[in-house]
Amino acid sequence: MSDQTSKKSAFKILDASNHVSFAVKMEQALENIQDRSIERILSNKSQVYIEEEIRRSRILLRKSQKDNEADEAIRKFQMEREEFRRNQEKLRAEREMMRVERESLRSEKLRLETALLRRQLDSQDSR
Repeated sequence: MSDQTSKKSAFKILDASNHVSFAVKMEQALENIQDRSIERILSNKSQVYIEEEIRRSRILLRKSQKDNEADEAIRKFQMEREEFRRNQEKLRAEREMMRVERESLRSEKLRLETALLRRQLDSQDSR
């Protein structure tokens, strides 16, 4: 009796009037279940793919930010190096000017010493 009750119950659930319609409706129900299962699998795979793409994008963004930071550090270093080079050139120019001025002062000192010696000699000769 329980088999008969289950059979009636199954026919009623599927709204089947005979064995053929029961088989057709059962097959449709199985196809629906399979379709939903396939959709769920595809949806899960899509979600996994999207999450992987997000992860890759984040990695690329971090790498890009690090590259930008490295580029900025390189630019800063190059600017500092250029400023250092300019300062060295200024120091060289100042040293050269000081050397020229020192030479000029030496020449002036020699000229004055020579003039002083001539006056002293002239004053001794005139006595």
